[in-house]
Amino acid sequence: MKNTSFGANWLDDIELPAKKLISDSLKSLSFTKEQFIHRAGDVAGGLFFIEHGKVRINKLSEQGKELLIVDLTCQQWFGFIGCFGSGIRPNDAIALADTQISFLSKAHLDTAIQRYPSIAINAANFLAKYVEVYGKVYEHSVFKPLEERLTLTLEKLCQFQNSQCINISQHDLAAMLGVTKEAIGINLNALKANGIVALGYRKIELLK
Repeated sequence: MKNTSFGANWLDDIELPAKKLISDSLKSLSFTKEQFIHRAGDVAGGLFFIEHGKVRINKLSEQGKELLIVDLTCQQWFGFIGCFGSGIRPNDAIALADTQISFLSKAHLDTAIQRYPSIAINAANFLAKYVEVYGKVYEHSVFKPLEERLTLTLEKLCQFQNSQCINISQHDLAAMLGVTKEAIGINLNALKANGIVALGYRKIELLK
């Protein structure tokens, strides 16, 4: 089955020689559970592709409060914002399990773009989609009640993970939405009562 998760297929439409050039330029990296792949403020030296494992993108405030942005799984790329933007990583990336990464350095990426401009077009399309998704997240945080925001977040997580059943704790959902764990629990129970979700230990299944 084709992986339709966020960021998985940004290279699908480029020509085969460009794909081969990128594939030949990848460097294999291994990370153990809870090891940082990069930290906020690091120089962005390239893009990452998850061969297997799981990676969390998050941000910590100066007071130590966590904002969970997204958990990524195998066959997903990340690192675009820093690489194509300011050149600085805006967030932390942490391995949530033993994780194998393929790394595409910015030097190799720039060389590939010079030879195959379609790569830059695809990257621009991906970044536009990224901005649209997280622009909606901000808009929802301002205008929508928590229960609706929670439902929309679960739908996006299902899209990212390419599954109707996602593994996530109430603590992590609270960190993602910037609310308390208790508030998440109340609203999850309301969604369960309405037949929208089924709940398990660190597992939520979206039924509708």
